[in-house]
Amino acid sequence: MIPFVAGYAVVFGLLLAVALATRGTSPSVFWYEAPTPGELVASLFVLPVATAWIALDALHRVRPRRWLDVRVRRRARLLTAGAGSSLLAIVCTTVGLVWAEEYAPAWSIMPGCAALATCATFLLMPRVRAGRCIQCGYDVRDGGAAGRCPECGTLDP
Repeated sequence: MIPFVAGYAVVFGLLLAVALATRGTSPSVFWYEAPTPGELVASLFVLPVATAWIALDALHRVRPRRWLDVRVRRRARLLTAGAGSSLLAIVCTTVGLVWAEEYAPAWSIMPGCAALATCATFLLMPRVRAGRCIQCGYDVRDGGAAGRCPECGTLDP
């Protein structure tokens, strides 16, 4: 789960760095007043990353996914999935700010879009299924070597 959130943090950290570097150089479209650096950090980094982590953890507790199991070594895939999900959240936030700014405050749109993007990415991950290897998903119900997956060799499938 940590690599997924790290992917989120990398992309939103870059967005925050750009926002802090360009702060004060152009008029703000979505802020009525110029935001302080603390407001930028909270709204562009802390809220979306924390929301993604909480949403992912809650979803994984309800419907476990293979990639999020601690026994599975999928760090690169999770990092990429987190970065892709965060890019989807940024696109969703941009559209949301244009369409829904008059109905909801700008600071609440980004975490909502982060949660939606995390849910969409979560649904694409393979589920944990009974009788299947946690690493590769091979059907191990027929026996084979005791406690070892015949496909990938993982212990205790």
